[in-house]
Parts: sequence; C-alpha cells; structure tokens
Amino acid sequence: MKKIGAVAVMISMAFLFSCNSNTTTSEDPKAVLSAFVEALARKDIATARRLSTTESSFFLEKMEIAFKKSDKEPTELFDRSKITYGEATINGDNATVPVTVSGETVNYALRKEAGQWKVNFDFATMAGVAMDKMKEKGISGIDSLQKGMGKLKNINLDSLKNVLQNAMSSGMDTSMKSLDSLKKVLQKIH
Repeated sequence: MKKIGAVAVMISMAFLFSCNSNTTTSEDPKAVLSAFVEALARKDIATARRLSTTESSFFLEKMEIAFKKSDKEPTELFDRSKITYGEATINGDNATVPVTVSGETVNYALRKEAGQWKVNFDFATMAGVAMDKMKEKGISGIDSLQKGMGKLKNINLDSLKNVLQNAMSSGMDTSMKSLDSLKKVLQKIH
C-alpha cells in the first residue's frame, strides 16, 4: 500500500513539474524556439506544430515529407553543440530570437497566439529571413529580379514560342534539342 502511495506521489510530482515546465516554456520565446528546434531534431512534427503558429503548417508538412524521404537523421542538421540562442527581443505580441549556427546568425520570429509564444515558421516570415540574409551579404533580391526581368524583355518572343511549341509537340529527343536551343537563345541575352 505504501509503495502505491509513493508511486502516486511521484507521478503527481512529475505531472506537476511537466505542467510547470510547459507553462514556463510558453511564456519564454527563447525556450519555445529551443523546444521547437529540439522537436524537429527528433522528427517530432506533432510537437513542432504545437509550438508554431497555425500558418506554419505548410512548411512543417514539407519538413515531414523531407524527413520521411531522407535517410539522414535530423539530429545531424540540428546539432545542439553548434546552436546558440540569443536573448529574445519582445515587442508586444511579437518577438525575435537570434540563433547562431556554425557562425551564421538568423533572427527567428515568434508571435503570441492565445497568450502563448509560437514560432512563426510560415512562408512570409521565412521569405523575410531570406531577404534579410541576402541584404546582409550585399545581395539585393529586388535588384536581381529587376535585372532578370529587363533581360527577358530582350528575348525574341517568336523564337521562344517556336522552341516551346517544338518541345511540346515532338518526342523527348526533339524536346531536349529544343531546350538546348532555348538555352542558346537565353545565353545570347547574357
């Protein structure tokens, strides 16, 4: 009887500790991000979903597919010894946490949902992170895009149309030749 009572007390304490731990985690953006990364390292997409915004589901679905297709363990990608979390900067219901991995720092965004911090792992946020990194490296995505669009204006549309029609109407060999022709047309522009 005493053993059953002792086990019940231990289980209750463990339950209370885990509840307190989760509460603390949801109140600290840095802890939420760390738990999110740990979940991804374990391929625990269910936990990662609970720790991320509702808009993050698209990227998490893609990660889940990638995890299933890859023979590489994600723990190799999320090596704790190479990750350093900086202090969170909180601005109302938004926060950023700088994360340094192998000397490269990225600011991750978090947002409060239902009073709890959640990792913002959606398309808009990740695109913003990519743009910030490009600016940091001296690459302007808009400038590059505008230059590319400017070059496309110089393409002879009739030639492009003929190449594409040939590719669509003929067999694979002809399609490959057409793609080579398209490549030559594009190289003339550069």
